[in-house]
Formats: sequence, C-alpha cells, structure tokens
Amino acid sequence: MKIISYNLNGLRAASKLNVLNWLKNENADILCLQEVRAEQSICEKILKDFNEYNIVYNCGKIKGYSGTITLSKIKPIKVVFGFGNEEDIEGRTITTFFSDFVVVNCYVPNGSKRLEYKKEFIRNLTVYVNSLLKSFKKIFICCDANIAHTELDVNKPKETSKKSGFLLEERVLINRLLENNFIDSFRELNPELIQYTWRSYRARKEKNDFGWRFRFDYIICSKNLKDRIKRCYSQDLEYSDHLPVILEVT
Repeated sequence: MKIISYNLNGLRAASKLNVLNWLKNENADILCLQEVRAEQSICEKILKDFNEYNIVYNCGKIKGYSGTITLSKIKPIKVVFGFGNEEDIEGRTITTFFSDFVVVNCYVPNGSKRLEYKKEFIRNLTVYVNSLLKSFKKIFICCDANIAHTELDVNKPKETSKKSGFLLEERVLINRLLENNFIDSFRELNPELIQYTWRSYRARKEKNDFGWRFRFDYIICSKNLKDRIKRCYSQDLEYSDHLPVILEVT
C-alpha cells in the first residue's frame, strides 16, 4: 500500500501547476490533502477525473481557508470529521475507517497568531488518536503538523527556536503524541537523514540556503505497524511550498 500526505497550499493553484498529473501518476492507494482552500463544489470539479477513488471532503465553512480531502481506493466503512465531539468549522480533520486500519488526515493550525489554539488542537489530537487505538490497532496519521520535531528537522534551529514552528513547547507536544503508542515513520526509517518538507516560495526557486526550511509534514503510525513500513520519503516538487510525504507499507 502507498499513502501520500500533501499540503497543497491551495488545490486550485496547485492544479494549475499540474499537480493532478503527478497525483495520478503516483497511483497511491490513499491520498491525504491538506490546506485545499476551496469550497467543496470547486474541489469536486477539480478532482472530477479521479473516478478510481472514493473522495471525502471536509472543506470547512470559511471560504478559501484551510480544508482537507481524503481519497482512497477502498471505500471507507465510516467517516468522522474533526475529533468527533464538535463541529470542525475550519475543515481540519478527516478520519476514514476501513476494515482493519484507520487514516486520520489532519491540518494543524499555524501558531504565529493562534499559538494557544494550536497547542490545544494538538493535545486534542493526541487524546483522540489514542482513543481510536482502543478499537482499531492500526492507525496512520497524515498531517501537516506545522512543527519541526528536532534540530534535524530545521535548517536554522537557533534562529527559529523563538518562533512558532520550532518552539520547545510545541515540540514537547509532538513528543507526547509519539511517546507511547505512535512512531514518526520517516524518522523511524531514516534516523539521521536531513530532509525538509517546507520552504518559502523564494527558497524553492533559489538553489542556495535562503530562508528557513522545516520538516513540518508527517505520516505517523501506530507502533504495531513498525515492521510493515518499508520506505518513507519526499519528492522535490514545485506545486506547493510544502513537499509530499510518501509512505510505502507491506
């Protein structure tokens, strides 16, 4: 099985750069898209040719803001928006349930202006995914966490340590998410590899080390999947300021 998690920073903009061709060619079993930033009717038109997928939209109620979409070749047996206990106005989380595994597609808020909201969101996510383990033992969390976990995951740790995205208090929350029941699939398979998944558009175009670069994007797995994850990587694409995370599972 191949799973892709990708923050597109706008489905319309990315589609104009031919991201749809790339997504088609990858032929993933599951696609988790974040920050689609378009109403469902618009997203449906853009993805009209993805007939081989079951598509779940959570575009939220704020026009042109946030939003998530999950595409799967297997039809989910159940779908939940948000964390199941309140309305997901910003369209940040989709959980798709299958017969023997669960996929949580999640777009964590940026903390530059809403740090406390971001921290509370991650705490709620942690409680939620651990509650899912009581019934479903195999869980994939595909997310733009808007947090670089360790110094390996940011190119300028000293400069960014006082800014949201690499604050110690944010990184502690990622530790808590991972500490008992989950693993960061990329870091599990690549303990020392430096690979960033976010850079500014200017940095993307310049081949030097301009600006900050972070590994913000993850596919986190329940620990019982540790022996089944075989490859996790990103491709250097130009459809977004983010790069996709691609996980191959046996």
